[in-house]
Order: sequence, then C-alpha cells, then structure tokens
Amino acid sequence: MGASPWENRAPWTEDPAKALKSIQQGEVERWGDPSDQIRVELKNMKEALDTTEVDDPYGLAEHYAAEVKRLERLMSEQIPTDFEGRLNVLRALHENNGEGIGNILDVTGVSTTGDIFVTKILDPDELLQAFGTEYPGDDWMSQARDGFFDSIGRGESVCFPIYSVGGKTPTEWCFFGYSVD
Repeated sequence: MGASPWENRAPWTEDPAKALKSIQQGEVERWGDPSDQIRVELKNMKEALDTTEVDDPYGLAEHYAAEVKRLERLMSEQIPTDFEGRLNVLRALHENNGEGIGNILDVTGVSTTGDIFVTKILDPDELLQAFGTEYPGDDWMSQARDGFFDSIGRGESVCFPIYSVGGKTPTEWCFFGYSVD
C-alpha cells in the first residue's frame, strides 16, 4: 500500500489546536465503539495464528501470538467514554500495524515546525508561496491541493486558515496530510 492523502476542515478559532481537537472529536464519534474494532482485529489475529505454518520460517506465529495477547489486554480494559480516552484506544489498536489510523486521528498536535504526526502551521510567507496570497479563500483550494500533497511526506500534515472569498477574515482551518502508509 501507499500513503493516502486526507483533508479536514474546522470552523475558525484563534487556536489551531482547538480546531484539530474539534475535528478529531467528530472523527472519534464516527468510528463508534472501539470494542467492536478490537473484537474484529482479535478474531483476525487468532485466525492468522491458527493458520500459520508449523515450521514458520518468518516468525509470524510469534508476532501473531503477541498481537493476540495485546488485543486481549485491550478487550479486558474498560473502554473510556470521553473523547481523549477513546482516541487513545484507537491509537493503541493501530499502533503495531505500521500504518497508524491513517487519517487526522494520528495527529498529536500542531506547531510552527511540524513533524511526523504533528501538523505544521503554515506562516504568511508559506501561504504566499503556496497560493500566491496570504489570504487563500476556498476558491484556491482545488488548484493548491496537488502542490501541497507533493511537498508533504508520509505521516506529515499542514494547516492554515481559509479566508472569506476576497476577504481578510478567516472562516475555517484546513488540515491537509498524508497517512503513514
């Protein structure tokens, strides 16, 4: 598989970290009860373990057994009802798959420098370079999208304000990123 692009938006707030949390809260709600996903993954890992060759030359049986044990531990714990707790469970569920969750739920914060799983806040010079203006409106998004994804690596993301068309009043935050795989 290859990395997949993702895009999310949130209503404007002065703090992009609050916008990020708002988006993530909605995504966690859409994922539903993590218990269902844990059950499915546990069933899949048990089936993989049961069908692994007796003389497993690749050490898969050991990996599957460790995953079964980890998932059984996750199943035995009470699933939190709060957003942050459920997000942590989803991250724990996907921590060993090499892909992460594959969307904005992998992002752990925002900063002016960015990093893997940390969204970079674009500054006015970067907006000017990307959009030809410091005040990109929604009308700029489709033409800039490809350029952004060309400059973003796996597990990386950027965010920036979107302005009212032709105006200097921010209306939304836009987050663009790539999954790890």
